[in-house]
Amino acid sequence: MTKTILVVDDERHVRTLLEHTLSPFEEVDVTITVAATGQDALEACKRTPPDLVFVDARLPGVSGYDLCDALRADPATKHALVVLMVDKGWEPSPDRCSDDAFAHVMTKPFDPEEVLLVTGKLLGIDVEP
Repeated sequence: MTKTILVVDDERHVRTLLEHTLSPFEEVDVTITVAATGQDALEACKRTPPDLVFVDARLPGVSGYDLCDALRADPATKHALVVLMVDKGWEPSPDRCSDDAFAHVMTKPFDPEEVLLVTGKLLGIDVEP
């Protein structure tokens, strides 16, 4: 069964780096899609509900928190696991991270090994880097 990972970040280099880091999962039937904005991500989720979402907390417009709320409110995407990406030195909002809203919180710049380990654990798939 194909799984889908959605990467959402307004910085092109972050999207590209994550897409490259996650590429070993494509060899085991995982599709990786990217979006530059929260709004683009919402539209992508309507087309193909993701299994896992990496999202920048501080997106302009529809933030990572807002995107997570929208995913939880939609029956088609409420199952999606969300990895919140925060800038180093920036703490995620405690009132928005309660009730296990996020499967994982990752600091940017991220460690590619951490990305692979977290992704493998959350999707239940082992890959070689």
